[in-house]
Formats: sequence, C-alpha cells, structure tokens
Amino acid sequence: MTSFRTFSGFAVLLLATCLVGCTATAPSVSSGSSSTATTGTVSSTTASAGSVQTLDCSNPIGHASSSVDLVDGTETLSVVALGFKVGQIVSLDEAFGEQGFRFAKVGLAVHTGLTFELSVRADWQDRARIGWNNSGNTPTRTEKFPGCKPGAPGAEWVVFPGGFWVKAPACIPLVVTISTETITVPVPIGKACDPGDAL
Repeated sequence: MTSFRTFSGFAVLLLATCLVGCTATAPSVSSGSSSTATTGTVSSTTASAGSVQTLDCSNPIGHASSSVDLVDGTETLSVVALGFKVGQIVSLDEAFGEQGFRFAKVGLAVHTGLTFELSVRADWQDRARIGWNNSGNTPTRTEKFPGCKPGAPGAEWVVFPGGFWVKAPACIPLVVTISTETITVPVPIGKACDPGDAL
C-alpha cells in the first residue's frame, strides 16, 4: 500500500511539473500590408522617406524594345514612361499608411543606358513621395536612375513596379531631370489635373 501511495504521489508531482514547464509558447507573428504593381511587390503603407535613393537595376519585371510594350504611357525626354494614359486618373488606395500617406500604383518604364533622376517638386515634398524598385521599395523625394543595362539584346527599355504616396488626391508635379534639361510632368493621382493646378 505504501508503495502505491508513493508512486501515485510521484505521478501527480510529475504531471504538475509538466503542466508548468512543458507548455510551449506560440511565436509572435507580425503582419504588414503590401500592394503589387504589375508583378512586383512594393509597400503600400510605409512612407517614411529618405531624401534620395538610387534604383536597383538588377531585377526589372520586364524588358522590351519600346516603352509602349511595357506601360500605357507617354515617354518624357525619351528616358522614362509612366504607366498611365493621357486623360486617365490614377487610382488611389483607400487605406492610409504611415504619416497619413496613401499609395497609388504606377509602373515605370526606363530607357537603358541613360542616367537621370525623378523627384517630387520642392514645394510638394511634404505631401508626396515616389519610389520604384523591385528589391524592396522605400518611398523617397528623389530617385536617381544610374543607367540600367538592357535585359536582353535589343531590349532598350526595362520596367519596374512602384508609384506615388500622397496625403490626398492631387495633381502631383513630377520633375524629370536628365543632364541639364528638366521638365515637370503633371500626374493625376485620384483627381484630374485641371488648368488651374500650380505646375
């Protein structure tokens, strides 16, 4: 009888020890939000920008002999084409992200071998960000394009996912600079660009 009581007490003690020490803790899981431009992935909620970034040319999502084969847009200074048609209003995500910015997806076709930069005009830099990349996109005020190599023989254009981050629907003044030439392109994000818009 003593032996049975001893065994029973030991079993109860062992069970209690296991309940206290053997319980597994589930790992914490963090979740994020993203939006896909064409087939690449960019962040749609984060808009804490650095002032300048440089495009990573290593992994475009497509290449072709002309920009019209990549995006429905008009070429600017023969170096870049934005993925929206004349008269089209670029749609804006409903979700607000960091610092109150919302994302608008606009693919970007880039002419290979040419160096240039895109930037949000200075008086708009507290209200808008830009960013194109397929290697982890960080919104910025200015993006430099270092002269990407062709993706294939004869493919003089490559395309990258990305777009704009804005605080409200607006006609965004995007500045394109190549060498000593500069032009401002009005981009209708969530609203049409009216003649009265300050460009």
